[in-house]
This record gives sequence, structure tokens and C-alpha cells, in this order.
Amino acid sequence: MPWMPELFSESVLEEWRERHARRKIVDVPYYDGLLAGEPDALIGAFAGEPTVFHPVRGRLEGEWQLRAYAAEVRGWFRARGAEAQELQHVVGPQRGFEEVLVTGPTGALPLALVADHADGSHLDEIRIYFSVEHFIGHRVTRQPLLQAAPHVELPPVIAEYLRALADADLEAASAAYTKAGTIRSADGTVAPDLHEFHAAICRAGGLVLDACRLTGDERSVALEYNVLRLGDSGAPPQAGVVVFDLESGGARIKAARIYDDVERPRLSQP
Repeated sequence: MPWMPELFSESVLEEWRERHARRKIVDVPYYDGLLAGEPDALIGAFAGEPTVFHPVRGRLEGEWQLRAYAAEVRGWFRARGAEAQELQHVVGPQRGFEEVLVTGPTGALPLALVADHADGSHLDEIRIYFSVEHFIGHRVTRQPLLQAAPHVELPPVIAEYLRALADADLEAASAAYTKAGTIRSADGTVAPDLHEFHAAICRAGGLVLDACRLTGDERSVALEYNVLRLGDSGAPPQAGVVVFDLESGGARIKAARIYDDVERPRLSQP
């Protein structure tokens, strides 16, 4: 997911097979589908009215908005010589997620998307997450896309991690990660020190997230959330997603990659 390969022409599928060195294209990566120049395939991938939530463009709904969006994306990539590299994707029975790195002359943008497909194949909607600062030069407050789900079943280590952040419990937050654990921010930078990354949040008063939906498998999960409070900033709720890679058995977090526009506290200078 998100696109269904049987809807694209054989010439396009053959190009993807050669590029990805695959004998068969089981599912079509998001940007491969957008850049293929076959909007009918994109429309046909949805069970009903196409719906895409985009950080810059907002809610795109209906056939003509999706066609216009796909044409705009193709033009943007061509004009800048940009490329999209799929980093990973995980597909479940009713939902899947994909991580992408969009690269061009001005740098790289990490991006994640979650696609709902309740019938197991056709899409219901796609939600895209990245920091818009790359495009417009400043952060924005992205309103929640989903309602909180108090009973969402989180892996125990992630549930404990969210509790530690909310309680500003520095030791517990840091202990959720393996010794070689990493956190990548929405701008693509990796925190040089996990303990200090969490210390900055705890000094500010903690970070409270509402879990909305969890997508993934035993290795990697994408948690869509609303940030309710970061310290005493008083900012309104904001939507985001974080992808966690878990060690075997799920006892610790190996890596976290954040996709939102929330400005977290700066690390202390040495």
C-alpha cells in the first residue's frame, strides 16, 4: 500500500520492477504512484471519494483535487530534480504506513504517511506527516486529524515511555531505549544524546500526548497522536506521528523518528 499495482499500466510496472530489482510489485510506494502520470490508477485505489490530509494543502477530497495534487507533485519533482526514496513500509490488514525521504538540491525532507484500507485493499484515506518548516520557513500548528483513542493497545514499552514523558520522569524516559537507541527529529537531525534530549523535555515540564491510532508489526509501529501539552507553552493540540523501531521481543525502543511541527525544547549547550 497505498496504491494497488493492478491499476497501473504494464509499462509503468516494468519500470518499477527494474528500478526496485523486484520480480513482482506487490504494492506501489506512495510517490512512485503519484509520479507515474496515471491519475486514474490513483482514483481507482480508493473505496470511495479520494481523501488525503496534507500538512501544507490541508484536506484534499474528491477526484479532481487528487488529480490536481498529483499533477502538482509531478511538476514540483521535475522542476527541482527531486527524488523520493522509500525507507520502509509496513502493511496490516486494515492500515499501513510508509516512511519516505524526499531529496533535492536544497536538502532532504523526512516524510511519513498512514493509509487506512478497511476492506484490506482499497484505500479509505491517507494522512501525510512532515514538518512544513522545510517549505515555508517556519513551523505551524497542525490541528488534530484524529480523535484520541484511550483504549488503543500500545506495546508496553511505548505506553511506559509516554507515561514517563507526561510525568517528566527523565530516568524512565531514557530507560525505554536500548543503549544504542536513537531519536530523529522532524527536520532529519538525530539527537546527539538521548539522555539530554529527554532532560530538555523534562526540564520544560514534560510532554503529554494523546494516542490516536497504532499501525505496524512486532518490529516497527507508527503511532499517530495529538500533542496536548509541552511544558507550560499553552499551545493548542497538534497532530503528528512517530515511528518506533523495537528490539526483538519489544522490551526496548531501538529508534524513534518524529514527524510533526512541534518545537521541542532546545538541548543545553556544552
